[in-house]
Amino acid sequence: MVQLIERDVENGHNLPATDHLELARSFLDDGLNDRALSEIELLPKSDQFRSDALIIKLEVFRKNAMWAEMIVSAIHLRSVEPQTARWWVFLAYAVRRTSGVRLAKQILLSALASHSNSGDVHYFLACCNCSENDLALARYHASEALRLDPDLRRPFADDPDLAPLRASS
Repeated sequence: MVQLIERDVENGHNLPATDHLELARSFLDDGLNDRALSEIELLPKSDQFRSDALIIKLEVFRKNAMWAEMIVSAIHLRSVEPQTARWWVFLAYAVRRTSGVRLAKQILLSALASHSNSGDVHYFLACCNCSENDLALARYHASEALRLDPDLRRPFADDPDLAPLRASS
């Protein structure tokens, strides 16, 4: 698929947004982060702010430690899709790396007001609480995260932020 799309581009064919996004996702999956970002930038400006395009950008920003860019994209997504807990989590993740755990935790606590059933919000609150050595609160949020989303067991087992919690169990 990638070769066919690249050939079409070389031959001057305009690609639909879905093909650009599929190609960007393929580049991202192959670890070609800069190519993925370049592919998103080939989209018409109106399509560059689609949620599916911004998700790819967020993943590139995270992998490349581009925290300021990640914050801008997450704020945008949170404003256009406030019902989606994941944007709050992306924002808190980047803010934690630029401004610290305390501010990230405030963002996540705000997210809880409308996303109390999000395993991801509870998971990242557990991480923040572990970082602050509040293991009782971390245990509560970890328990809620796993209750709400059992698929979080795998990251829970490997996340270095949660090592103090695992060690205390």
